[in-house]
Amino acid sequence: MEKVVSVMFEARDITLFRLGPDDELTASANQSVGLILWVRREYAKAEPYFRDYLAWMIKHHPEKWTRFVTESRIGFCLLEKKRYDDAGQLLFPAYAAMKAHEESSTPAARDDLKRTVEWIARLYHESGPRRDEQKFAPFRSNPAFQAVLLDLAFPADPFAKL
Repeated sequence: MEKVVSVMFEARDITLFRLGPDDELTASANQSVGLILWVRREYAKAEPYFRDYLAWMIKHHPEKWTRFVTESRIGFCLLEKKRYDDAGQLLFPAYAAMKAHEESSTPAARDDLKRTVEWIARLYHESGPRRDEQKFAPFRSNPAFQAVLLDLAFPADPFAKL
């Protein structure tokens, strides 16, 4: 497995050097390396690769589902670093965009939406007294968001005080 990982990193470096940062193969390589690091739970290392991929997606495919998933993953990376404000700046818009495109998404993509909801709930709990309640108010009152919470089978309101 380690050999595959090193080959992926090398392939990414080669595409970046030969094709440049704005090439689709470089973008795909960034996403692949980010995902490898993600699976290994090396979120801080995955973040810059996801950011490079996101920049390419915003430029070339701003309404594609993978763009929103990537924003959500970066938000999670920031959540892991306890950078709550920065995490919220990515998680909230990613959720809103995924929700807006939910009808045309696949079942696997709906899992991405559910994970984003879980991460927003985690953000709420972990940010504690530092959080801005107004940022969460639209989510608490949104029936669609509440339905997703029910889909996740939360035993209670994830925003309730612990």
